[in-house]
Amino acid sequence: MSEHDVGMDTNLMMINNIISRWYSHRDADFKTRADELYPGSMMQKRGYCIQSNKYPAIGITVDYEIRDASIVRVKHGSSVQGCTR
Repeated sequence: MSEHDVGMDTNLMMINNIISRWYSHRDADFKTRADELYPGSMMQKRGYCIQSNKYPAIGITVDYEIRDASIVRVKHGSSVQGCTR
């Protein structure tokens, strides 16, 4: 894994940590690392899904806009149900 990949994964995780605080209780324990993201959830067309470890029915949909190897925008919202593989 290159230095760039490590930096991008760290940035994704930090952004996911901040976003996940807005969507549930503190004990939800979301899977926020880049390698823990799910490919989607029901009715989700693009992006990824952040799954709660404690509450299987709670997920957050995220779509990252990346330009020139930098994250420039993140769209997020509650998923209809938990994340799906």
